[in-house]
This record gives sequence, C-alpha cells and structure tokens, in this order.
Amino acid sequence: MREIVDLLIRSNVPMLIIGGHALGMHGAQRDTIDIDCLIVASQREKLNAFLKSRGFEESARHQSFSRYRHDSLIYPLLDVMHVDEKTWDKMWSKSVMKSLDGVPVRAPAIEHLIALKLHAIRQNPLREGQDGEDIARLLRANPGAVVPEDLEALFESYELLDLFARLQKGL
Repeated sequence: MREIVDLLIRSNVPMLIIGGHALGMHGAQRDTIDIDCLIVASQREKLNAFLKSRGFEESARHQSFSRYRHDSLIYPLLDVMHVDEKTWDKMWSKSVMKSLDGVPVRAPAIEHLIALKLHAIRQNPLREGQDGEDIARLLRANPGAVVPEDLEALFESYELLDLFARLQKGL
C-alpha cells in the first residue's frame, strides 16, 4: 500500500484518501484491497497522464469517477472520484492529516466521509447495507464527532431520514 500512496503523492495532485482506508484512519476498520481517493475535477487529466506514464490503464471512466489498474498488477486497484471546485474546497478545508502505512495523507472530516457514503447510497440503494454499516462504525469510533442535529440534517439532505432513524437505534 505504501508504494501506491507514495506514487500518488509524487503526482503533485492534491487529493483526499477516501473509502475503506479513510474509515480505518478514523478508527473504523474495514477490510479493503483497493485504494480510493478524491480530487478536484480540474486535476483529472493531470492525474490521468501521470498514472498512464507509470504503467496504469484507465479501465473505467464516468462523469465523476475513474478506475485504474496497473499493467503489472503490483499495485491495487485505484478508484478516483472527481468533484467540482465548490465541493472540493469545502472538503479540503475540513480535511485532516492522517497516516496511511506510515505516509502522511489527508482524509476527509468524518461528516464528509458520511456524506460520501450517503451519496453512494442515493446513487445505488443496494449499497445501504455496507455503507450504512460503515457510517455506524464511524459514529461508534468517533462519538460526538458530528453534532446530532448536524448529522440528522445531513441524512435529511440525502432524503435518508429512515436510515438515520435505524442507525440511531443501533448505536
């Protein structure tokens, strides 16, 4: 894992580590074999060119997402989410320094990790089980990190108050 994190840092593209590794950096362990990161959309082509020059192939591309595989398979899958400037600025300003395999990296604030999970659930309701459990792990590992009223408002903004109520009962 350290090798790909070092490589991503060498790209000089500001990024946040998201997904399972970000959960782990916030004390909510979940097994994962890929690495997920988030960048501002305007940096997409710069990162793409850098990764291609290092033997990665873009194996999937969507409006807000790219997946990369290395031709030698020595690196894990790399999923890159792209967001607009406004979203990036909000997430970057509240991001925190963490360590991933001994390498300092930035991770989103807990409230933003939860928002990413809620966004994924809205895009694909079948993700509710896994992503809902990830949210529950984050909240259990970080009691009080998000004010209850703010948490409820976040769930409401994604029209997932029913999930909020179920999580409240389980915490």
